[in-house]
Amino acid sequence: MVGYLLKNTVSENGTVARGVCEETEEHYLSCVTERTKIRQGPPLAYTEDDGQSWTVLPDDTIVSLNMWGFTRSFLDEAAAGFPAFLDKTLAENPLKGEYFLPSVVSRLIEGGKARVKVLRSEDKWYGVTYREDKPTVVAAIAEKTRNGLYPDRLWEV
Repeated sequence: MVGYLLKNTVSENGTVARGVCEETEEHYLSCVTERTKIRQGPPLAYTEDDGQSWTVLPDDTIVSLNMWGFTRSFLDEAAAGFPAFLDKTLAENPLKGEYFLPSVVSRLIEGGKARVKVLRSEDKWYGVTYREDKPTVVAAIAEKTRNGLYPDRLWEV
């Protein structure tokens, strides 16, 4: 799994969801906890009660943006757990249910069925979570293209 620094992954335009990672000294993942409402700082923080209280997260907290390298066995495990997730979600909150990959990974780690190396990246991550994010992302891609990090054309016709 590629782990990013939280400070490099938030939006200026609202809250984001990130998998907050804990890792061993050897940089193996010990668990991932989904935080669905993380705000940009200062300080970076998340809420679980619609903003009544906030818990501060350090800028260098490692987070998952779902950049994984899975084997076939993971897909089999994820598929096996999906029916129970679906039953629970349909009964509790069918419009907001999401089968979080990090939750599956954490369950497998806790059960001794998986081991995941965390590959740290200090690169800035760009994404369009909100409509207002688009100009920042477009400008970042244009700059990377000007600097030769991205090709002028990804696909030749």
